[in-house]
Amino acid sequence: MAEQLPDQKPISNLVVFGFCELWGLAFGFPPAEDLYHGVAVNPRMVTFMAIGSAFAILGPTWPLIKTTIPRAFSATFTKAASDFRWWLVALVLIFVFVWGPQIYQRAMSSGQSSEPLFTQSQVTAKIAAAVAPLNSKISQLQAALADMTRQRDSALIQKPSRPLPLPSPISGPITWSPDLTAWNTGDNEGPLLLGIGVRGITSGFADLKDAYIISDVTGEKKTLEVSTAPGPQLSPISQINQIPPGAPVELWAAFKPPGIRPNDLLTQWHTFHFHAEYSGIVYDRVFDVTALANQFPNMGPHITKKVPSK
Repeated sequence: MAEQLPDQKPISNLVVFGFCELWGLAFGFPPAEDLYHGVAVNPRMVTFMAIGSAFAILGPTWPLIKTTIPRAFSATFTKAASDFRWWLVALVLIFVFVWGPQIYQRAMSSGQSSEPLFTQSQVTAKIAAAVAPLNSKISQLQAALADMTRQRDSALIQKPSRPLPLPSPISGPITWSPDLTAWNTGDNEGPLLLGIGVRGITSGFADLKDAYIISDVTGEKKTLEVSTAPGPQLSPISQINQIPPGAPVELWAAFKPPGIRPNDLLTQWHTFHFHAEYSGIVYDRVFDVTALANQFPNMGPHITKKVPSK
């Protein structure tokens, strides 16, 4: 029976969920305030409700949506969601929408009456009292964000905290190599990886049915393809024939062009589970990509040059 891997929910998904729901509230308060006061529906209300609803839906569906959009955009959005300055902007907007009308009405009433309803010190005291809960909430969010950051950093430690589990004892007609192989290229900024491969060799006929890898860091899953010619030239598993005895097997996880930097591979795919099904065999093992470090001198901790200040 295949080993059941734990359902992992990356911390970045929770950060994006909270970020989107907060912005959904920020855009939802204005039309809710207007509807409460009996204002007729207008284009402004519809626009704010549409944007707020979009954020409210985006939060819980982010783990699914991020797999359909470019990696660079999803990484940028996750980075913005982790930036507390954007959280602070949303909280300030909510404060303005909730307390702004009351402060404005009191200020107008004060200007029209012969005697002010509140003195300057009273107004200051009331604003301070209104802001105090927000400051407390901000402090709690800062502490929560710091804790999430610590958990994320601990998940990205480059050395595993315990020995990697042993592979499945039975590999059947395919003997898998413990070493990974890399499909790489490069540009002016350094090396790029177009894919990582798992190799093996058959000792008998093998009917390969399915194979994939899952990152232990992010939970991302990649379906593997088979190399049918040097290059490598890749084909889906469903399109290959039965593998004869003595044939080398290379299964590749390809990255979208232009590829991935070695340090990003180390961060996002430090360790991953390999799963393959063939000829009635279910094979699982864990790989550590630091084994590729000898192929890339700048993979992992290294000395870097200072960037000139502009």
